[in-house]
Amino acid sequence: MRHPDPPDNDQPLRPSVSERWRLAWLLLVVVYTMFALLFSVIQPLTAPPDEAAHMHYVRFLVEERRLPLWSPQGGGEAGYEAQHPPLAYALQAIPYALSASQPEAIRWHAVRWLMVALGWLLLFIIQRLGRRLFPKREGDQFVLVATVLLMPLTLLYLCHANPDGIALILGAAALLTAQHLYTDKEEHPALPWTAGLLAACAGLTKLSAAPLGLLLVLAQWFRPQQAAGNRLRRCAIILGVGCAGAGWWYVRNVLQHGTPFIHTPSTRGSGWELAEVAGPARTAAFTLFETYVSTWVQRGWLAYPLDAWLFGLVTLVLLAAIAGFVKSRKGRKQVPIDPCLCLERRPSRYMLFACVGLLFTVFAGQQGAFWLSDMEFNAGGRYLLVALPALAVLVVEGISRLPSQRAARGLLTLWVAVIVAMNLVSARRITGVLNPEYFPGWRMFEFPRR
Repeated sequence: MRHPDPPDNDQPLRPSVSERWRLAWLLLVVVYTMFALLFSVIQPLTAPPDEAAHMHYVRFLVEERRLPLWSPQGGGEAGYEAQHPPLAYALQAIPYALSASQPEAIRWHAVRWLMVALGWLLLFIIQRLGRRLFPKREGDQFVLVATVLLMPLTLLYLCHANPDGIALILGAAALLTAQHLYTDKEEHPALPWTAGLLAACAGLTKLSAAPLGLLLVLAQWFRPQQAAGNRLRRCAIILGVGCAGAGWWYVRNVLQHGTPFIHTPSTRGSGWELAEVAGPARTAAFTLFETYVSTWVQRGWLAYPLDAWLFGLVTLVLLAAIAGFVKSRKGRKQVPIDPCLCLERRPSRYMLFACVGLLFTVFAGQQGAFWLSDMEFNAGGRYLLVALPALAVLVVEGISRLPSQRAARGLLTLWVAVIVAMNLVSARRITGVLNPEYFPGWRMFEFPRR
C-alpha cells in the first residue's frame, strides 16, 4: 500500500483554528494598549471630563494622608469630586506618590498609565466571563471582549484619573462572580466572601456601582439546588462583608454631615430646569438621546455627518440583537430545546435577566440623578459604564440568536469594525480639531497654556 507523500516543506503550513484565535487575542491586547496609550497622551492634561478635580482629590490623599472634609460649597478640602468614596482615588494615589520626584505633568501621566494597565485586568476578567457564557463560541468571546475593551468611552475612562473606569472593572468582576455563584456545580467556600468583597469595593468606588452588591446577593439567592440554610448563610456573608467593608464611609458621612450621601445640594436637578424652558417631552427626548450617544463615545469626538453614519450602524446592530431575542423566543414555543444543550451553549436565564436588571437599575439611577439632583446638564453615558459588560453580553447573545448564522457573523464583524472606526476618527479629531481649538500651542507631556 502506497503511503501518502510527505508535505512539501517549502509550503507554509496553515495555522490551526486555535492558533488563529491566539493570534487574534494577542492582536486585541496590542490594539487596546495602543489605543489606550494614544488617548492618554494626545489629550492635554485637564482635558478629559473633570480630570483636574479628580487629581485634586488624589493629590490631597497623597499630601495630607487622610480623608478630606466635605463642604457643600465648592466641595471642601479636596474639591467637588470629594463627594465620591475614596477607593478609586486611593488606588490612583499610589503612582502619584511613587513619582514624587518627577515633574507634576509626569505624575499625572503616571496615574493615567495606571488606568491603562488596569485595562489588562479588565481584558482578563471579560475573557473569563466570555468563556463561561459562550464555552464553544470563541468568536463570540472575542467580540464580547472587544466590545467592552475597545469602546471609545471605555478607552477614555481607562486613560485618566476617575472612579468610572474602576467601576467598569468591578462591574465585569461582579458579572463573572455572579456566573460562578449561580452555575458552579460545587460552590467554593470562599466564593460568597469574594462576592462580599466585590460588593464592598463597589460601594467604596461610586454610588452608581452599588447595584453590583444586589446582583451578587440575588445570584446566591436564586442558585438552584441549595439547602435553605446554606442560602441564608451565604447571602448573609455577602451582605455582611459588603456592608462592613463599605458601610464605614456612609456612617462617617452621617456623623460629619448628617446624610450618608454627600453631594452638592440642589433643590431640583438640571433636567427640571431644562423642562421649564423647553417642555418636559422635548427635554426627556433630548436627554435620552444625549445619554444614548454618550454611552459609546465622548460627545464632541465625532463630527457630522460621520457621527450620524456611525451611530446609525450602532443602532442597526442593537436592533438586530433585539430581533435575535424576539426570534429565539418565538422559536422556543414551536421547537422543543434540550435544556442541557441550552445550558452548554447559552448563558443561563439568570445571567440574561441579571444583565437586563443591572442595565435598567444603573440607567434609572443616572436619570434620577440628572432630573432630581445634578446642578448642571449631565446626561453622560459614563454613568452606564458599570453596566457596559452587561450590555455587551446582551448584544453578542442577541445577535448570535439570529436565524442566519452568516448574518450574525457579519453583524458581529461590523460591530467591532464600527467600534475601531470610532476610535480612529476620534483620535484624528482630537489632534486635528479639538486640541488646536481649545489648547492652542499645547505640547505633549506639558500642562496646557490657556
